Amino acid sequence: MRRLAPLFMVFLAACAHTPAPQPADSTALAPPGAVGPRSASQVIHAVYGARAMTLRTALQIDSAGLKVVGVTATGQRLFTVSYDGAAITADKSAFVPEKLEPARVLADVQLALWPLADVQTLFRGRGLEVTEPFAGVRRLTHGDQLIAEVHYASADPWNGRLWFVNFEFDYSLTIDTSTTAPN
Repeated sequence: MRRLAPLFMVFLAACAHTPAPQPADSTALAPPGAVGPRSASQVIHAVYGARAMTLRTALQIDSAGLKVVGVTATGQRLFTVSYDGAAITADKSAFVPEKLEPARVLADVQLALWPLADVQTLFRGRGLEVTEPFAGVRRLTHGDQLIAEVHYASADPWNGRLWFVNFEFDYSLTIDTSTTAPN
């Protein structure tokens, strides 16, 4: 869930501007099955420039795929994004800018939460490198350009706090995640 925050940051960044063309495709997606079934909830504090906002997300991973639902602090639904391993579907409220890229949201979630080996293989095929240079830090780079960085407060990214910064789209997220084990 902590890595769901990147989804929200992408949302804010997309609302603010359209970035220069990317040097490589950083929206690669891993199969949802790389992570076992689970549900997580997050509180995300997002900052983009002078804008700040808080939202809640719910993440569901099961045999049907990956689903992320974002709501305002007052409970109004902002978006639902789903990925079944083959196709992405998205439903956005009128408050969400057209520029919001569902693939970016899901890629950020996976960068933050999926096992390192899975995201390394995935992004390597896109000309990007994912590393964990030291405990509690994950980086996405293209050559010597740092694209995104994730800092974890605990060894379990699915429970606790993480900080996600996207340098390419200029946003940051503080995400508090809690996971519910499947029954």
